[in-house]
Amino acid sequence: GTNTARLAELVAAFPETRFAALVEDPAVAERLNRTFAKCGLQLDVLVDIDTGMHRTGIAPDRRAVELYRQVNSLPALRPRGLHFYDGQNHMPSPQERSRAVEQICQKIQQLLAAIRGAGFDVQELVCGGTPTFPMFADVSIEGYAGALECSPGTCVLSDANYAQAFPDLGDFQFAALLLTRVISKQHAGQVTLDLGNKAVAADPPLDRRVFLPRLPDARILGHNEEHMIVQSAAADNLDLGDTLIAIPGHVCPTVALHECFQLVEGGRITDQWPITARRRDYRLAGNVEASC
Repeated sequence: GTNTARLAELVAAFPETRFAALVEDPAVAERLNRTFAKCGLQLDVLVDIDTGMHRTGIAPDRRAVELYRQVNSLPALRPRGLHFYDGQNHMPSPQERSRAVEQICQKIQQLLAAIRGAGFDVQELVCGGTPTFPMFADVSIEGYAGALECSPGTCVLSDANYAQAFPDLGDFQFAALLLTRVISKQHAGQVTLDLGNKAVAADPPLDRRVFLPRLPDARILGHNEEHMIVQSAAADNLDLGDTLIAIPGHVCPTVALHECFQLVEGGRITDQWPITARRRDYRLAGNVEASC
């Protein structure tokens, strides 16, 4: 993006950490180069390739080759390779996902040949998301000697929707659980929990926002800022104040709603990890050209 000054400030502040940026636009590459050159720094860069999701990235054609050529010509940038994400490939069938990955790899192979034909080296290929990482981990791309770097994310903590949709990914344990409490019980077969959309992500469909192991037949009737209304045959067995464990349907944005993880071992809270990436009070960089 346009905030190259902040990135340069981070690189200067943490010299032992490797930073890299994705680039899809020639103007951004030029801006990165100007900022980092004035600071006396260099930055690793990967060209971002659009595999068909049409969210970010440049098409894997001659424009991508020209962008790679441009990055190679800029002294403050170190061209490292390609990044290609395929968030559109979330088909339930592993065979369908495998075929989609094969098609992507064919295009990347052709692009690699064109880049190398232009006289440039590609040292890294960073690819895929969670649903296709086993497929990418099992393929090789002709002309590329290195290992593909897969980038799954959801399976680190796992969530209910991916566990249901992609059982082929393996038996990942749910590591991020929510503790909720019954706060109202006025109707037969129904309870209200303090599990509103300030506590759990509301982007999945209503019936896939959480899974409640103690209420496997639970049907979510409503979901508001502070409350979740649940219908279940077992609801009448619950009392006000009873606690339930909830498994998020979509764990990634759910994590961003909370200040910290409470680590539980043997039924006891043993530590606390702050979720620093959710903070909004980033310190804005000033004039990096002047500060460098």
